[in-house]
Amino acid sequence: MLHRALAISPNSFRANFELGRLLMGAEKYSDAEQPLLAAAQLAPTFSRTYFFLGKLRQKQDRHSEAEVFWAKFSDLDKIPENREIPLTDR
Repeated sequence: MLHRALAISPNSFRANFELGRLLMGAEKYSDAEQPLLAAAQLAPTFSRTYFFLGKLRQKQDRHSEAEVFWAKFSDLDKIPENREIPLTDR
């Protein structure tokens, strides 16, 4: 269903984020990368995307990149508004 949502609205933050999160849970790390990166671009202040990107890089043995994403998550997550899923898509 999320693939269909992205076919209709490729710039949907919610569809990209949820698809990336779902693929991470299914351990399909290479497939999760594109939607998570798209979600980060569409809503650059939403902290949780960077948590998943850090986890993804860790699974890919790209530890220095993981640390960068986790640092961004930590900085953004200090602001409560950055923990709320954006209500609108671009």
